[in-house]
Amino acid sequence: MYELLESVRKSSVDSGNNKKGVDMKLTNIFLVAVFSVGALLLLARTFYRSKKVVTVGVLLSDGMYYHQKTYQGFIDRCRESTSSVLYDIKPFYFHGLDKINMSSVAQSLLDSKPDIVVSLGSMGSLVLAELMRKRQCKTPHVFTGVTNSVDLGLVQSLERPGDNITGVMTGGYKQLTMPHILRLAKPDVQRVLIPYDMSDDPDGFSSKTASAIADYLSQYGIKSTIAPIAGLSEAMKIITNLIEGHDVVMGLEVDSFVALSSGLVKLCNEKKALYFAASVEGADEGAVFSFGSQPLFVGAGGFDQVQKIIEEGQLSATLPVMSLNTSRQFIINTRYAAEQGVADIDTDAICARIAKDEEIGSFSPLVKVIK
Repeated sequence: MYELLESVRKSSVDSGNNKKGVDMKLTNIFLVAVFSVGALLLLARTFYRSKKVVTVGVLLSDGMYYHQKTYQGFIDRCRESTSSVLYDIKPFYFHGLDKINMSSVAQSLLDSKPDIVVSLGSMGSLVLAELMRKRQCKTPHVFTGVTNSVDLGLVQSLERPGDNITGVMTGGYKQLTMPHILRLAKPDVQRVLIPYDMSDDPDGFSSKTASAIADYLSQYGIKSTIAPIAGLSEAMKIITNLIEGHDVVMGLEVDSFVALSSGLVKLCNEKKALYFAASVEGADEGAVFSFGSQPLFVGAGGFDQVQKIIEEGQLSATLPVMSLNTSRQFIINTRYAAEQGVADIDTDAICARIAKDEEIGSFSPLVKVIK
């Protein structure tokens, strides 16, 4: 019995000693971890103190595909940068295409007092620029994804923008590129419906574009109907009443009706009319033809402009607007071709015609086919 008790006692003592040893090791590990974390925090603090911190306020839509992809391109280029500057990027989201909401969000952005502001798309850029002029705000402003910044009144010229504003224009844009591509991609086109939002038409830009497209098409014996419509609320009803007798519905790039893509696709499927969307996201909605800029490239270009202002000390008012000649894309979505009245679509022939076309020339878009 004694031997058994002694054995148990020794076992308990050994266990206690082992426990003390384990506790001591855990304590040492804990202390090392605490000191390591402290050292890392100190290093991080020193690192951030050694970097210049720049706050960037970004105005964009919370739902538009183009804006999300442009913003992604902006963020990706920032992450790729080996700059000594730390960019604190803060997005300010507006909802839909309501100018009142845009203006309210833009005011919140400016009230946050960022070092530089970035706006995505034509409408948001116009709202922010107008607000900054009213407030006499001298903060550098970089816009992205604007089709023609001079005609829209954003800048005085591409070489010397003025008013502390510059940006990235989806270059290579010609007013007649879309109808020209339409002729190459659908040689048998008969009549085109061109709706646009006349309630949101800065300086009559959409009206002038629609008229230029109609004049161009008429030279080739193609009839067209220009449909100015006041706002989004009644647009689908009016377009439904007008679509009969048209084999193509064509959107305009700088127009709020881009938000109607899903409804227009459904309508065109019902009426056997081809929908030619004026944005690359139209392909995702089901448009057979889509044309627009590639947003990732545009976003990256926007960050490049920010770097020139912040890191090179260039003035936004005299920094030339960047023109991305290769930023545009023409997408053919064959999945819905039959539903939109195109029974047999020869994508190889279309691509070949576009590639050889001299009129498009150096502005020939990248062609993508979805099957």
